[in-house]
Amino acid sequence: MPNRKRQRNYELIEPLVERLLTCHGEELAEKDNALRLNHLVHFTDDPNLAETLANHGKVKQLTELCWRTVGAEMLTAHHEAISLLVNLLVPQGTRSSIFHGFVLMVQQEESCRTLLSHEDMPVVAHHLVKAIGKCGNVEERDVLQACNLVAAAMENEKDRMDFCEAIIQAEGVSFLYHFFENWPDQFGTAALIRTLDRFLSSPVDERMWNAQAESRREFASDWLKLLTRELLQPDGALCARALGNTLQLREGTFFQVLMQGKLFDHLITNLVVGSKQGKDRICAAMFTTRQLLGRSDVLKRLASHPRFEPLVSLAISNLQLATEEEDDLLQVLTFFLQNDTTKRAVVSGSNPMQIIDAISHLLDSPSQHVQELSLELLTQILHYIEPGVLSGASEAMTRLLPRLCGLDQATDLMRRLLSSLQWWPQYVQLVPLHFKRRWLADQLHSQAQQPTPVHLQVQKDDLLGSLCNKLKDCPDNLRWGIDVSFTDDEDDEDMEEEDVSTKDRKEFFRLAANEFMYADLELFKSKDGGRSFHLSPNATEKDHVEQLELCGKLIGLALLHGEPVPSMKLSKPLRRMLLGAPLRPLEDMASVDPAFYDSKVAYILEGRYEEEGEEGSKELSALNLTFVDDAGEGEKVELCLGGADRYVNEENKMQYLDLLCHHRLMDSVRDQVEAVLNGLHTLVPADVQTQLQRVFTATELGLCLCGEGTIDVSEWKGKSEQKTSPEIWDTFWRAVEAMSNEQRQGLLEFTTGAFTVQGDVEGLILAPTDGLLPEVVPGADGSPTLKLPGYGSVEQMRQALLRSCSGSDAELATNLWK
Repeated sequence: MPNRKRQRNYELIEPLVERLLTCHGEELAEKDNALRLNHLVHFTDDPNLAETLANHGKVKQLTELCWRTVGAEMLTAHHEAISLLVNLLVPQGTRSSIFHGFVLMVQQEESCRTLLSHEDMPVVAHHLVKAIGKCGNVEERDVLQACNLVAAAMENEKDRMDFCEAIIQAEGVSFLYHFFENWPDQFGTAALIRTLDRFLSSPVDERMWNAQAESRREFASDWLKLLTRELLQPDGALCARALGNTLQLREGTFFQVLMQGKLFDHLITNLVVGSKQGKDRICAAMFTTRQLLGRSDVLKRLASHPRFEPLVSLAISNLQLATEEEDDLLQVLTFFLQNDTTKRAVVSGSNPMQIIDAISHLLDSPSQHVQELSLELLTQILHYIEPGVLSGASEAMTRLLPRLCGLDQATDLMRRLLSSLQWWPQYVQLVPLHFKRRWLADQLHSQAQQPTPVHLQVQKDDLLGSLCNKLKDCPDNLRWGIDVSFTDDEDDEDMEEEDVSTKDRKEFFRLAANEFMYADLELFKSKDGGRSFHLSPNATEKDHVEQLELCGKLIGLALLHGEPVPSMKLSKPLRRMLLGAPLRPLEDMASVDPAFYDSKVAYILEGRYEEEGEEGSKELSALNLTFVDDAGEGEKVELCLGGADRYVNEENKMQYLDLLCHHRLMDSVRDQVEAVLNGLHTLVPADVQTQLQRVFTATELGLCLCGEGTIDVSEWKGKSEQKTSPEIWDTFWRAVEAMSNEQRQGLLEFTTGAFTVQGDVEGLILAPTDGLLPEVVPGADGSPTLKLPGYGSVEQMRQALLRSCSGSDAELATNLWK
């Protein structure tokens, strides 16, 4: 009887098979092919007929025809061909070959979409689940090809969700466990990990894992053990990445399994040891570490692990590898710093300096995301370390500070950082002047009691008189600034109110500064041809004192508003006194009064008196000089106690010159200086004044007041005279070209005494010297000589010049330069 049934089945199928195989190459209408395939599909829906077809002698040719039809996508014909192939998954004889054909099919993106959207895809998934679970009459070759098909189907991320849904609908409640257990050895462990990782990664991870109702813990245990073991193998980066993806699952089975026994300890050890072999491993290890940090119990155990500090060191030493896509290094270290149980390991030893160094490079990244994460980490590390740590990070800080000042999102951090940096002049000089101005304005605004500017109505024709009356009434409210309007100005009727206020305020500062510097007031005097002005010792009247105090308020308001007062070309020693910095009497006298310096100070320093003797041997004692300053107006002032009876000789001449210059620069105008400072302190309180001294140089204060000019290097070079070797001459000007405009302003003041360019720049005389540092010799004719030693490179010359410029300011007189 069974033989008769098989015979009938064969007789039903044979004509269709013969017709298909005979006519498939002819010019047949597609509907004829589709019809014959449809008939075969209907016959083979019966498992017995499918078995008959599988045993047919020409089944191989028939399946090849079906695959060609599918590949040709002959409209409905290829749909029927897929259905026939699916039916041939039932017989044991054709199952593995059909699986293999589907493997080749899904490796083509469009063909994969065709299969997944086919009405028989649930049947394919059912056979996959059975084969991988080894249910029924499944052979090893079927399992092998089924696993191969699953791996191929999961490669295409676009179709991954639909494939997983098909597996879930086929009741694959233990699919992952069976797939893991029955994976063929010949495919290798890496392919297994790669495929399972795709099941446990977004977007399918939660859906697939929640469907695994059976064997969860068994799979979780075996999977975590495999990944932990393989971390030390060549595919360690793949394992670490898969581990991180697995731990992202919200359901807690994996963490529960991980925290039992010694598995967690082994995982951390292998993670650290295995990650010392390349960028991919390190980034993958940090990705996994980041996934571990979301649970307090895990974090506590991680912090107590013997490999935790090596893990932190690994992250810090490779921090520069962070990118927009691989940001876990930054995220992990920031998290460690935010947690009390882990931050100690991050801030210990040289770790902070390494972090700062790495961030100084990362801030050059074109990625705003990387910049923001780097700034967040920098904010954290600066919060927890002692400021003294920064002294050991000079190279990193040299890169970091200019970059921070150029990032808008780093403004708040840089403002806070500057308060710590002020103790290190070598760092402060890296901060651009425009940022220091903003910082100063913030410091002054923070002292204000109310955020409302004082409104001043003043008269242009009686500016100082009306100003004195107005500012006397509101000394405590000036720290939020002023709004100005002129009572006698009728030209602003057509302008917006805000534009009028800004215009009037600028005009006010310009006119008020001109009034204070007006020669007839005798508040200031210039003895260097108008390049700078020092306080006049004759300004002793009560009105003078009140006007000088008012001048101090104006200076403070100009700094607060960032408004230039170009006519206030205050001398360098006066600017030093406003900052609270000590004087350099001899150097300062050379810039304030070149004639007196040449006729008196240089005369004694250089021993010119020796040339005046009959035989060129006149002694200093023969001049009968005592420790007294005779200003030439009949008044003599003792420079020290008993100075009138103390004669100047070779042993004490330096003390004499120092006291003499100090008296003329400071002691003779002490009351005037106090008056200006009293006015300035109305807006600049003592604590800000102390910081001001450490943040600003005297040159920078002058630029804040008078504004910055642009120095034309080629013009400066053209007006200078060469008395040194061509090599030194060329190196000097190349070094000047390499400077910023602010640095050139400092060099200009160091060499000529003019801290800003107003009109033509004064030329230099470049001459050689046997000394180790650049040296300026004021010229009797006003043309200074800059004596230069030879340097090995342009950069060495530039650094030497900057050291000399800064060294001329007492607040930056330091040997901390590197």
